[in-house]
Amino acid sequence: MKFLHHIIDRIILLTAGRFLVVLSEKDSRIKKELEFWPDEFTAALAADKHGPFMFIKKLNNKLHYLGFKEDDKKAELKIFFKDEELAYQVFSVKESIRDSFSEHRLIIDGDFSVGVSMIYMLEILESYLLPSFMTKDIMPNKINRETGRVMLFLHTLTLNKDKGE
Repeated sequence: MKFLHHIIDRIILLTAGRFLVVLSEKDSRIKKELEFWPDEFTAALAADKHGPFMFIKKLNNKLHYLGFKEDDKKAELKIFFKDEELAYQVFSVKESIRDSFSEHRLIIDGDFSVGVSMIYMLEILESYLLPSFMTKDIMPNKINRETGRVMLFLHTLTLNKDKGE
């Protein structure tokens, strides 16, 4: 069963990374959040502290998806859950990323203000990925979508991974 969780974690993190890149060009709230990130800033997200980590990087005011890496040393910001089971609660839509953060179920290692910004971006991402009937129980505030979900999926499918360092 743990092997299945690892596969699900990777699929969800891959999807999250690619969707964040596309949303960084389409959603005004995510664009605004990225304005406060330092340029050439690298962030990593994982289900637990042992990784693997999904990497994104802000470069020239654009977000880039760098893929997965086992080594998180190049990330200036690392966000991971205290336990893989806690990550699964978020990944299986039983809890929102905001609730997980507010209940100290994940760890932000790095610039805290950028970490909170990334949590907000992930919350916006949840509102795009999930249908309203699934989010009404886990997200108290409805986040309006600024772009169509179908176009978002199509752009995400055509996104290529950027070369990492």
